[in-house]
Amino acid sequence: MRGYAEKAVVWFGKEARLEFGAWDEWQQAFPEDAGTTWDHLLHNTNGRIEKVKRLIDYQPWYDSLKAVYESVVDLIRI
Repeated sequence: MRGYAEKAVVWFGKEARLEFGAWDEWQQAFPEDAGTTWDHLLHNTNGRIEKVKRLIDYQPWYDSLKAVYESVVDLIRI
């Protein structure tokens, strides 16, 4: 998730200023979001596809970051 944040902020001409926070601190600071965040981290479907690329020569059109970028650009246009 940190990698996404570091790359996404550049799309808006900014520099990432991130610092690590312990999970306990996150739960206390954002109790209304903690359950959803934990569920997302636990069940994140963004898996590695190297094996599929090797076995069946799968060549995806998008990587996950490019897909997110295009989605954000489209949302900004709305």
